[in-house]
Amino acid sequence: MACSKTLAGIGFECKDAVGGIVEAYIADINDVTTITETADKVTTITMAGTKKYHTYKFRKQTGSVNSTINTDVNAGTTWYQTDVVLQFTKMETSKRVEISALATGQVSIIVKDSMGKYWLVGTKESPAELTAGSTATGTALGDLNGYNITLSEMGAELPMEVDSTIIAG
Repeated sequence: MACSKTLAGIGFECKDAVGGIVEAYIADINDVTTITETADKVTTITMAGTKKYHTYKFRKQTGSVNSTINTDVNAGTTWYQTDVVLQFTKMETSKRVEISALATGQVSIIVKDSMGKYWLVGTKESPAELTAGSTATGTALGDLNGYNITLSEMGAELPMEVDSTIIAG
């Protein structure tokens, strides 16, 4: 290969992985002052003053993170779109206000997956934004009464893993 990337291969894994995410932490991108990363992990996130990431909880099997690899061979470019999809049950004014606030700004998101790993979506260079959403009362008694939102980031890299000690801090 003529580029500076080094291939190392990917081994065969056991069947012990599970899908889904369990919670998301979201902060206004302007409240994030620095993100320090090594080649393979985010090691430090510094916030402005007393600002912090806020916890967003939702029911199991209603949230996901999906990254799409986009390549233009003729232009020689590759970029990634990462979508964080969240569902919140029960239509309520407080949720409507929060979702409206998310719709107007740019954010940084840390997502905890079902394997216990944390992933960063949205940086100063490539913040995440609310790109889609819906609200519904449902029709049948078993239908969703609530909100679905998608927060998207387009950037030069796939989401990086976040060192779990950052979350504890």
